Amino acid sequence: MPIPTVPVLHAPMSVQLEDRGVKPTTIAGAPREALAVLHGDDAAGLDVGIWECTPGAFSKDAADYDEICHILSGRSTLRSSDGEATELRAGSVVVIPCGWRGTWTVHETTRKAYTIVTRS
Repeated sequence: MPIPTVPVLHAPMSVQLEDRGVKPTTIAGAPREALAVLHGDDAAGLDVGIWECTPGAFSKDAADYDEICHILSGRSTLRSSDGEATELRAGSVVVIPCGWRGTWTVHETTRKAYTIVTRS
């Protein structure tokens, strides 16, 4: 069995991202997202990458996955469906647990490194 490569990013802010257009769950503004997938394993339900979004707001429903994010730049607010607000800025690390629902408001273009683990 071959040994897998180990992706290393020494400058995650310089990673070229693929434009994905306006978020399909937009609720305010016209937030555009872009991303680069660094590692994916469908069998394990694993997705690792860099994501960026321009200002605006969109709904988020983590119905079947857990996500950990390290905010690299920008400023955003997560507001859960029960009203709890969490401010995010460069350096923040946030865990979005499976079942979380709410809104993500991007105040300043935000870039994050993320890992998503989908539950079966």
